[in-house]
Amino acid sequence: MSNIKVSVIMPMYNAKKLVSYSINSLLAQTLKEIEIIVVDDKSTDDTYAYCKELYRDEPRVRIVLAEKNGGPGEARTLGISLAVGEYITFLDSDDGIMPDALECMYAEAKKYNADVVHTTGILIPVAKSMPDDLMSLPENRLCPTTQDKNAPTETVVLSSDIGKRMDGWLMHMYQGNVWGKLFRREFLIDNEIVFPKMKMMEDIIYSLKALLTAKTYVQMPGNFIIYRITNESTSRGKRNTAFVAKLLRVMLQTNIEIPKCFNSVDYFKEHPEYITKTMKVLTAVGETMYVGPAYQKLGRETVEQDPLVRAVWEDFFGLQADYVSDLWYRNMDRLPPVADNLDMYDTYEYWEKKLEEHLAKESE
Repeated sequence: MSNIKVSVIMPMYNAKKLVSYSINSLLAQTLKEIEIIVVDDKSTDDTYAYCKELYRDEPRVRIVLAEKNGGPGEARTLGISLAVGEYITFLDSDDGIMPDALECMYAEAKKYNADVVHTTGILIPVAKSMPDDLMSLPENRLCPTTQDKNAPTETVVLSSDIGKRMDGWLMHMYQGNVWGKLFRREFLIDNEIVFPKMKMMEDIIYSLKALLTAKTYVQMPGNFIIYRITNESTSRGKRNTAFVAKLLRVMLQTNIEIPKCFNSVDYFKEHPEYITKTMKVLTAVGETMYVGPAYQKLGRETVEQDPLVRAVWEDFFGLQADYVSDLWYRNMDRLPPVADNLDMYDTYEYWEKKLEEHLAKESE
C-alpha cells in the first residue's frame, strides 16, 4: 500500500523559466509523504527535457510528457491517472505554495474524513519587479485576499443539502479554481469527476461537480497559494476577434458541459431550475468580464464578419448558425457599457494599494 498522502498534479507548457521554483516550493513542504506529477502539455521549447534532467535524482518528482497539447484540463487528467496518493491537489507551474499548506489541508481532511477540503483565499505577491522565485518575497510583500464571498473564519463542514450548496455557489461563496483544494482520490474515481475537454473554465466545471457530489465538503480559512499575477493567463489576452472567438467557443462548450454536470445528481431531476440559474451566472460572467469589453471595443460589424467567429457559430449550430448568432449579437448590442477591468488586477499599483490597506488594518 502506498504511503503517499498527497499527490500534486502540475500541468506545464513552455514553463522552463519558472516551473522549477513552483516544484521547489512543493519539495519544501513540511508534509513529506507527497508525490509531484508534472505533466508537460507538449511544450514547443525544451521545458520537458530541462525538468527531466533537473529532477532526475529526486524520487518525489515525476515528469511526464503528454501525447498531444490538450490544455491544462487534459494534462491534469493524465496526472490523476498516474497518481497513487490518498488525496490529490493541483498547482500551476508559475505559482508558489506556502511550506505548511499541504500539512494543514491534509490534517483537516483527516479530521473530518473529507472528500474535499477547500481553502478560501490566496496570497498575491506585490513587487515592482516580480521575482522568478515567489518564495523569496518576504511575508510583508504578500497580500492575502479572500476569494470566497462571506468566507468563514474557522473550518466548517458544508450542509449535505445540495440546494443550500448551490445557493452558496450562485452567490460566489465557493471559488472554482482547482488549486487550493484537496480531493480524495477515491472520491474522484468513484464519482467519475473528470475535466471536460476544454482549454478554459474546465476547472470551474470540475470544482462544481465535486461540490455537488462530495459527501463531506470542508471549507477552511487559509491563504496558502501564492498566485503570480503577471502570468500569461489563458483567460486574458488581446481584445481582438481571435480573443472573442476563443471565449465564445468556451461559453458554448460550457452550455453543453453544465447539464452533464447536473445529470448525475438526482436532486436536479426535481430542481431543474438550478441548471438555468447556473447557466445565467456563467453566461453573465463571460459576457460582462470577458467577451463584452472586447465586443464593445471592436464593434458588431468587425466581430460578425470575422471568419474565426463565424466558424465557432457554424461548428456548434450548423445550418442554424445565422439565426442563433443574430440573437446573440442583438443581446450583446443591448448590453450596457462594461468596464474592461481584467488588466487592472494584474498591476503592481492595484495590489500595492490593497497591501497598504491590509497592513494598516493589521496595525490597528
